[in-house]
Amino acid sequence: MKGLSLLLSIILCITCFCACSTGTSDYVLTIDGSRISRGEYMVYLHEQKKSFEERGGVDIWEADFDGTSAQEVAKQNAINSITLVKAALAQAKDLNVELGSEDMDEIDTESQELYEDIGEDKAESMGVTLEDIEGIIEESHIQQKVYDLVTEGVEINEADFEAYFNEHYNSEISSYNDITIQQIYFPSDTEDSTIHHDEAMAAMDEINAGVDFEQVQAKYSQSENRDPYLLEDGMYDDAIEEELYHLPEGGVSGVLEGANGYYIFKVLDIKTADTEAVKEGLRAEYVREKKMEIYQAQNEQWQSDMTVEKNDAVYNSISIMDC
Repeated sequence: MKGLSLLLSIILCITCFCACSTGTSDYVLTIDGSRISRGEYMVYLHEQKKSFEERGGVDIWEADFDGTSAQEVAKQNAINSITLVKAALAQAKDLNVELGSEDMDEIDTESQELYEDIGEDKAESMGVTLEDIEGIIEESHIQQKVYDLVTEGVEINEADFEAYFNEHYNSEISSYNDITIQQIYFPSDTEDSTIHHDEAMAAMDEINAGVDFEQVQAKYSQSENRDPYLLEDGMYDDAIEEELYHLPEGGVSGVLEGANGYYIFKVLDIKTADTEAVKEGLRAEYVREKKMEIYQAQNEQWQSDMTVEKNDAVYNSISIMDC
């Protein structure tokens, strides 16, 4: 979902959506007098929950950030995301932003994917329908077009990029390497069981005792994927990939928890990336960051003319586990 992944980058780990406001009294906030319904807000929060857990696992909600609970950060991020999008949408008419037939086809597909991701029962409890989600996705596409118009033609200073490249090369090169791995996989546990985690720890104990990785894999792994394979971006949760990028050749990870279960990995081979390939990758990242800085500054200027008011009674009644 190209419009949504953009917003994820703009507000740290936020994935953003926007929907049409409703007139219900069960609203979370108002923006320039227009009410943002509980259902609309819950879609934003659903994506926040998924984003947080992809990066920090399901235990992320026990953490806090500078004294603020992870749940409160996610809830506030959802409000920030809504405000960001609404500010952009208010400019769409003046910018002559329109959606074409290709956009509408993508909106239909993405709406169905999001609705299925939420699940029919959960969507009903959140107070959101497929039609609501279609509005959410449609506005995210408009938001993307506003972003593209604001950031088109951005040019970079080569001296500044060289400084950026030199600063980030050593820390980022590993993510451009070709890394061949093997895995031992265990499914996620249910709320009242730790059986799979216990099995993962037992397997780890055997590896630490010197038992061959493939032998342990044959005994424990509950996945058909037992052959070596190349690590690719997006294959696993961010925290897992970060760990794998920094394991040495021949290194074995600890027990790593992801959204789909527990893993133990072994790095079999590392082919170092060509310096020029890394440089081009970092150049693309640098341009992306500069575009986001420009867009964020413009969007904050738009927001300065908006009035945003939170309905604390409804906001405080919402839990991250509701979505």
